[in-house]
Amino acid sequence: MSRREDDIFDNATIIPDTEDRLTRATPPKPATPARRTEKKNTPATSHGKSVLALLAFAVMLIIAGFLHYRITQQIDANNKLQARTEALESQLGISISDSKKSGDTMEDKIKKLDARMSAVSDDIAKLNSAINDKTKKTLDAHDKSLASLQTNISDIKKLVAQIEKLGSDGKQSAERANTAVTEVNNALSALQQRVAQGDPAARDAGRQATMALEQNDQLQKKLDALNKRTADQEETLRSIDSFRRSVNSDLNKLKQDRAQSNAIPMQ
Repeated sequence: MSRREDDIFDNATIIPDTEDRLTRATPPKPATPARRTEKKNTPATSHGKSVLALLAFAVMLIIAGFLHYRITQQIDANNKLQARTEALESQLGISISDSKKSGDTMEDKIKKLDARMSAVSDDIAKLNSAINDKTKKTLDAHDKSLASLQTNISDIKKLVAQIEKLGSDGKQSAERANTAVTEVNNALSALQQRVAQGDPAARDAGRQATMALEQNDQLQKKLDALNKRTADQEETLRSIDSFRRSVNSDLNKLKQDRAQSNAIPMQ
């Protein structure tokens, strides 16, 4: 088959028939106006419904989010409250335990204090008994001391009276001795004048005077001894007087101590 024949065969197959061309060339008939209106309104209605659905979905999302937020807050608050409750329960348990321990400790302390108070009371009773015994012994010793001091004072008074009497006698003896010495000295002076004048009787008298002088010396020694004794007696009197004042002071002190001891209540 030649090229030309092939082209003719192909063209014959591609070109449609006359009827087909007429059919295809005929334009379609226009639709009625009502159908066109329905076709135009249907997309708008669908779009409005879609918007409403979207709005409803958005509102539901907002409500769901708000509810989720509130629920989350409530859960957090409940968790915090639960944690706080557990902490309070723990603290309360510890406080109760500590209170119980403190109560036991206080009870033990009270028992120990009672025991110490009982021991202190016993010690005080023993101390009071010892003080009373010691005070009684001291008072008895003071009574004995007072009796002894009173006896000593009586003896001292007697001794003072004797010493005063001896002193008085010694003074009188000393005065008499001094008078005698003066008289002897006067007589000796007169006798010496007579011896100087050559009187034999005066010589005898001189010998007697010499003897008298010796006696006078002896008497003077006795007089000095008596004066010394008198001075010693006066010193003794002063010592006795000082001792008497000391004894009186001790007596007054003992009386005051006894009065204070009697003022202390005996238990």
